[in-house]
Formats: sequence, C-alpha cells, structure tokens
Amino acid sequence: MTKFCKECGKPIGDGAQFCKHCGTKVNSEVPKHKAIAPETEKEAAEKKAPVEQAGKEENQTRSEQQTRQVNKEKKPMTKKKKILTGILGVIALCVIGLGIWGNMYYSEENTANRFASAMAEGDTETIQKVMTVDGKELSAEEANAVAAMREEEEFAFISDGDSEVLFEELPVFDMEESNEKAFLFFTQYDVAAEPQYVTVYSNVEGVTTTFNGGGFEEADASSDYIEYGPLAPGIYEAASSFETDYGEASKSQNVRLMDTYNSYDSELEVGEVTFYEMFAGDLPYNSMELLINEEPLETNMDSGYVSAGPLLLDGSMELTGVVKADWGDLEIEPIAITDREHDVYITDYFNEEAEEEIKEVIKNFSENYVEATAKLDASVIENVSDELSEVLEDELFTYYDNGFSGRLDEIGIALADAEYYATDNPAFQIPAQLNMTGTYDPDSEYEEIELEAVFIVQYLADSGEWDMHYFSDNFAPGNVDYEFFAASGEEYEGVVLEDEDDADSEDNQDSSSGEAEIADVELAVDYYVYSLVDAINTGDYDLVAEYIASGSSLETMQRDLVERLSDSEMRQEVQSVSVEDVEEVDSETWEVTTSETIELIYASGESETEDYQWTYTVELTDDGYQLTNLE
Repeated sequence: MTKFCKECGKPIGDGAQFCKHCGTKVNSEVPKHKAIAPETEKEAAEKKAPVEQAGKEENQTRSEQQTRQVNKEKKPMTKKKKILTGILGVIALCVIGLGIWGNMYYSEENTANRFASAMAEGDTETIQKVMTVDGKELSAEEANAVAAMREEEEFAFISDGDSEVLFEELPVFDMEESNEKAFLFFTQYDVAAEPQYVTVYSNVEGVTTTFNGGGFEEADASSDYIEYGPLAPGIYEAASSFETDYGEASKSQNVRLMDTYNSYDSELEVGEVTFYEMFAGDLPYNSMELLINEEPLETNMDSGYVSAGPLLLDGSMELTGVVKADWGDLEIEPIAITDREHDVYITDYFNEEAEEEIKEVIKNFSENYVEATAKLDASVIENVSDELSEVLEDELFTYYDNGFSGRLDEIGIALADAEYYATDNPAFQIPAQLNMTGTYDPDSEYEEIELEAVFIVQYLADSGEWDMHYFSDNFAPGNVDYEFFAASGEEYEGVVLEDEDDADSEDNQDSSSGEAEIADVELAVDYYVYSLVDAINTGDYDLVAEYIASGSSLETMQRDLVERLSDSEMRQEVQSVSVEDVEEVDSETWEVTTSETIELIYASGESETEDYQWTYTVELTDDGYQLTNLE
C-alpha cells in the first residue's frame, strides 16, 4: 500500500524515513505488543547514515525546485505591466513632491512673506486670501482698505516687502494657525487682523455710513452716533449720507482705523434753512417756483420767505428756480446752501426774448430821437407813451435853438444795471449812452458827443409789447457796464429856427425846462427811496450813496440808519411811493413831499406795514439831482 507524506501529500517510498519531496520525517508505527530493545552504537550509526543520505537527497530536490521557481519568475514583464509600474512610480513621486511643496507653501514663514509682498504690490486678491478678521475672511472693501495703507507716508516701509519689519511695525497684524487644513492635509497659517470698531457721530438722527462703498454691521447706535464693526484695519473712504425731502445729502472723507476703537464726526452739518425774497420793490410776478437739488420747494408768495429742511449746509445742495412774470420766466440766482438763512435774488429781470425786444425799443427810440432833434419834430418818434410824447414835443421845439446836425454812431445799453420802477405797468429804468458826431451850432465844427441818458421802458400786458415810458438826457449813471450797438450812421442836417420865432421859443423853452427839471427831481427822490431799502436789506450804503449829496446832513443820518437796521436783521419792502408836492426854493433847490408805504420784516419773521410822509430837500449838484436833507 502506497504511503503519502502528511506534510506535502506526495507519495513516499516503502521504508523511507524522510519525504524526498519536502524532507519531513516519516513516523514509523511500532506495534504495541512488541517491546523496544535499547539500540547499540553500531545500530544507531547504521540508522543515521540512511537518514543523512535521505536528507541530502531531499535538500538537493528542494534546491532544484527553488531553482526551477526562480527561473520561472525571471520571465520578462509585459508592456501593460511596465506602463502600470511607471504610472505608479510617477504618482509616488508627485505625492512626495506635493507633500514637500505643501509643507513649504503653507508654512508660517512663507505665508508671512506672501502677505508682505502682497502689501507692497497692493495685491488685494492675495491679501483677501491670507488674512482674516475676527475669524472670518476679508471682504473686498476691507482688502482695499488694508492695501491703501501702503499709500500713507507713515507706512512707507510696506513698499519694501519685508515681513519681519511689517509685523514689527504693524502690531494690528499677527500670524496664527488656521483651523482648516489645506487639501485636507497641510497645516496652514493666516494673517489675523485685529478687529476694528468705529463710532460715527452726527448732529442729526438717521445718518448712515458706508466704508469703501460697503455696508458693515452696526455694533451699537443712539440718536447721535452709530458704531460699526468689526472691520479690518486700514484706510477707508467713509461716506455718510442722510435722506432729505430734497434728495440725499452726503459727505465723504478718508478715515484711518488702527486703534481698535476709533471715532470721528460725519461732518454732515444739517439744519432748517430760511430763504428770503429779495426782489426789487413790489416787482409784480404771477408765481415763483423754487427747487432744491431739482426737487420742488413749496412756497408762499404772501409771506416773503420760505423755510425748508433739514438740509445739508456744506454747499452741496443748491437752490434754483424761476419767477414767472407777464413778460417771461426770470431765473433765480443759484444759491449754494451753506447757512441757515439766505437771500433770494433774481439773476436778471429779463429773459433772452425780453432782452432782445427791449434793446430794439431803445435802439429805435435813439435813432428816432436823433432824427427828431435834427428836425425838431417829435412826431418821428414811435412806440412811446402819451406822457413822454407830450414832454418830447415841448422839449424838442423849445430846448434847442437849432436842430442837431450830425449822426448817431453807436448806442450803449446797460441792461445788467436795470432797476425796477413802479408805474401802472411793470417798468424798468435802464442807463444808456448815445455816442454822436455833430453839433447843435450850425457855425461850429463837428465833435464827438457822449450823451448820458436813462430810459424807462414799460411792459404792456394787454398788447404783450414793450414801449418807452420815459426818457431823460440829464442823467449821471455812475459806474455802469454798457453793451454797445452800431447805429445806422445816417447823417442829418439840423433845422434853423427863424428870427420871428425866437421870442416864443425862449418862453416855451423856459416852461418846458421847468417841467423837465421837476420830473428829474421827482425821479431822483423815487430812486432814493428804493435804493435806501436795498441798502438796508444788504447792509451796503453804497447802493444809495449816488442819490445823497456827499457831506450833507442826510449822508450822516442815512449811513447810521443803514448800519443800525442791517445789524438788527430787519428787512424792508417798498409797497408804494408817490410825490404829493414839489416846491421850488431857488433855481437849484426843491422841497419834495412824498407819501410812502413800507413793509417792515423783523428778524423773528413777523412783519407790519407803515405809512410815512417825508419832505426831502433836493439840490442840483455837479453829480446831478441829489438829496441833502429830510424832515
């Protein structure tokens, strides 16, 4: 019966003591009934020899098997196996390289250096990546504020990019280990910024502030301040704004947040503003539209003033508007709002259309006037009031001995110096200058003549036209700015009165001259009243100075009046002026009695209307008709 090795399972020859395949000793069974006699040395040696021989055979067999196995394993690798082995090698190298790079890149030292370089270059993207404030990532607005520090002269060292210097000089920045792993494996570090809080003060409730255009959390607030935070340290553009009924009021300024708890004033100065109507006399208009930053402001035409607010008082808000009159819309002089009280003036009394119409009236009248003085015939003058027509008729035939010979060269018109003149219709006094070449004496050579004159033009609402209400060539306009227009230059030959008419002409001249003088006297008083009110309202005595004789008792009296009433912040408006009587004292002195109605507006806003009757002394001086006294 064939035996098998209990170790390797292969067949074993009969009588074999060891398995020739694996060398395992083969156990021989001894019969239980047979006693085992002790072996002699010879017997033991004989038994050992075959065992040793069998062991050698087994070892040789095992060596041969191992050789065959090695030869079998040394077969060449397949192409697929080579590629797989190469890929695994590359992956292993990448893993090793990534590990080395990650440990270096995310190290504390390298992160600090990257931050210093980003600060030096103003690289807000990198700053935003490596920095945190209060454990949170920076916003874009905060990153811009941190980068803006490099622009400050005090922080010039930032441009060097030296991390050691940067962290030493700016203790608001520090390095700390991040709670998150880079790629779930690498320990990384952040630049931890010290959280900043900023309190913004304001004198009005409701002011909000953005920093670099971004809104930040309110940490605390009351009626006069708001605290924002946390924010990163840096230089911010702080824009405070306040919503009013007339648009948004805003104020921007650069602020430095480096002290943990910072504070500054919003500089939004706001308040209630009162606007006072400062139109000349009782200038007639139909309505007034005021706007603040293009938003309508409700007005009361009867009160003479209007209040609005709260408004920003730094000049960023502007009052504009128009006054609607029969002859067109008149622009309000724009006001940059900087105070709690402002006077409202009309920029010009005329719009462009009215200006052109008035210029034509004055130019046509001037041409007709020169022709009429040459012909001594007032009928050639067109578009004048009936009253003026009568005065001119008398003057042209009686004032001159002979007609004017010559030409009108140019006409100067000072629309910018126009003043409102109260008549039955809206009227304006306009200085003018007629520049002529010629003579009133037929026996004399031509010479240049500058005729200073004043025109009063009036608007006729019924016809929608302007006409000449009054004209005087006895006028001292003072310092005015003329706009000159070329005249036709038509040459005229003056008529010469016959001898038989001389006596009648002299009598008529005396009569007409007296009427003209009285008219000029009344006009001087009228100008004085309106100009005095303007001087009081503005505190500028020079506005009335040309109508008061220098060195007179009236000058001292009215200088004091203007200063006193201006200091009391009283304002006045002329409601009406009428001349009741003119008495000639001598050839150069008159006493003029007037009735005047003046509205008095006090600083408190209260007003009352007073009636006055004055008697003025008017004298003909080198500067024209001027007032010297009043009773």
